[in-house]
Amino acid sequence: MPVLQAEYLKSVSEQIFLRLGASEDESRVVSEHLVNSNLFGVDSHGVIRIMEYVKGIRESTIRLRVQPKTLKELGCTVMISGEFGFGQITGMRAMRIAIEKAKEFGAGIVGVRNCNHLGRIGEYPMIAAQSDMIGAAIAKGPAIVAPYGGKSRMLGANPISFAIPANKEKPILVDFSTCTAAEGKLRVRRAKGEKIPAGWIIDKDGRSSTDPSDFYKGGSILPFGEHKGYALSVMIEALGGLLTGAGSLTKIVGVNGALMLALNIESFSTISEFKSEVDELIRELRASPRAKENDEILVPGEVESREYDKRIRQGIPIDDPTWLEIAGIAADLKIDLKDPGAKAQGVRSVPAS
Repeated sequence: MPVLQAEYLKSVSEQIFLRLGASEDESRVVSEHLVNSNLFGVDSHGVIRIMEYVKGIRESTIRLRVQPKTLKELGCTVMISGEFGFGQITGMRAMRIAIEKAKEFGAGIVGVRNCNHLGRIGEYPMIAAQSDMIGAAIAKGPAIVAPYGGKSRMLGANPISFAIPANKEKPILVDFSTCTAAEGKLRVRRAKGEKIPAGWIIDKDGRSSTDPSDFYKGGSILPFGEHKGYALSVMIEALGGLLTGAGSLTKIVGVNGALMLALNIESFSTISEFKSEVDELIRELRASPRAKENDEILVPGEVESREYDKRIRQGIPIDDPTWLEIAGIAADLKIDLKDPGAKAQGVRSVPAS
C-alpha cells in the first residue's frame, strides 16, 4: 500500500483533470476537495473518486468549464443550477452565496439542482464556520438505500452536516450519512478485500451480508438506527430533492440535490461571546465523567481533525487497487507519476508502475 503526501496526490489529480480538458480552477478545487477528504480520513470521498469523475467526463455526464447558474432569488433564498459541472464547484458557490445572504438577512439558504457528485458534504458547512457563521448542508443522492423494512433501493445515502465555529477550540463538525455506511466505504472495503460489519447491507434477496460485493450485485444499504435514520432520510428526500427540483427516490436529475444554509451568529449573539461559549461546551463535554472502558470523550469532528494532523505528517495511505487504477489513468494520459507537476517531491512511497 503506497503512502503519499497530500501535495503529491493533489498534483497527480490536478494533472489528470487538466489533461481531460478541465480548467485550472476546476482541477485545483476538485483535487483539493478529494485530497482533503483523504486527509480527514474520509477515504470513501477521496481520490478513490477520481475514476468515477474521469468516467463522467469521458461520458459527458460531467460538463467541463461551466459555472453554476442562478435560477431564482428571493430575499435570503437562492435557487441555483449546477449545469452538470463538477459538484464541488457548485457546492462551494452555493455555500458562498448562502454566506453573503446571511450577512444581509441573518440567514442564507441556497437550493441546488442539476448537480453532480458534491463529494464530502462536511466541506461546505466548514466554509461558513471559517467565516464565523454556522453552516449546514443536506444532500439527496441516487437511490442505494432500502427503506426501513424494505429490500429495494429507494433512498439516497442522504448525508447531513453542521459546522459550528469555536474560539480556541476547533470547530464542531457533524457530518454523516443517514444510512449505515456511505457507498464509498463499501467501495474502499471491496478494494481492500475486506468484509464489512453485519447490519450495513442486505443482498438482492434482502438477506444480511458482510460481503461488500453483494451491494454491487443488486443489494441495498440499510438506514442507520432503523426507523430513525429512515425518517431523517425521508426528510432529506423532500428538502434536498423535491424542494430543489432535483427529484426524489429513484427519480433524480443529476447525482445530488442539496440545500446549503448559513446562519449569521451576529443576528443572535456577539461572535466572541458565542465562540467562547462553544469552547466551554466542548471542554465541559471532555471533562464529564467517563465510562470505565473509555479513555476520553471526544466532540464531533475531533476524530477527523486528529486524522488530518496525522496524515499531514505521515502521508495518506492509498489501497493498492485504487492506486493502480489512478496510475493506469495517468499512464493513459501520459502523465509521469515521478513528476506529475511541480510538487512531486511530496512522495513518500510510490509503487513502480
